Amino acid sequence: MFLGYYPLNGTAWGLIQVEDASNVPVAADALPTYRVYGSDSSTPKATGTCTAFDSGNITGVYKASFTVSGAFARGMNYSVVVSWTVSLQARQQVFTFSVY
Repeated sequence: MFLGYYPLNGTAWGLIQVEDASNVPVAADALPTYRVYGSDSSTPKATGTCTAFDSGNITGVYKASFTVSGAFARGMNYSVVVSWTVSLQARQQVFTFSVY
């Protein structure tokens, strides 16, 4: 899924819907984590932990947010790998975004 275009030195963010093995929205066992990769290296450009998003009204939605600076470059595409566990089953999803 494409998260969008973000400016260099700006903040990139995206919402993640956590699902179980049956693709039903559920709360994760713990807050999901993310790693951001560029095509130039297998070393993550950014890592972090997602935060709960509107947990009073929406089940299993989390927000990933990070600053697009330092190792990031204009005109490049990046992959965000989000990982979580539901009922002891590890799951992950990959998102992409571009920097301008």
